[in-house]
Amino acid sequence: MIYNDDELSGWIAEGDKRVETRLAALVRVYVEIVSGDPENGLPNEIVACETLDLSANGIQVIMPVELPVGALLPIVVEIGSQKFELVVETKWSGCMPDKGADTVWSTGFFLVDSDGSDAIRWKEAMVEWLTD
Repeated sequence: MIYNDDELSGWIAEGDKRVETRLAALVRVYVEIVSGDPENGLPNEIVACETLDLSANGIQVIMPVELPVGALLPIVVEIGSQKFELVVETKWSGCMPDKGADTVWSTGFFLVDSDGSDAIRWKEAMVEWLTD
């Protein structure tokens, strides 16, 4: 499914509530949507998706599934050789305009400070990227 820049810009602008500076970047994100149960041999369910934009406190992604608002989820963001393990809250999830057989969702995540996460390192990296 391919969207052109004008379509993505229009989608991003709709319902935009963030006031902080964003970085428009296409980055791979892995979202754990179901925690596994090792005792019963059930694996985690992880969905790969891509970002529309990034900020110090939020990430907007395009993904193949809708997520419930309020869900707290672990994610991994890979940018070059850097890997960030974060915890996010789903703030919204909306179906993107149909571009074929596959339905995709634009989803907004808010970063949650969590013990053991890379939230501080993420925010420091965002400052560095935005000032370069």
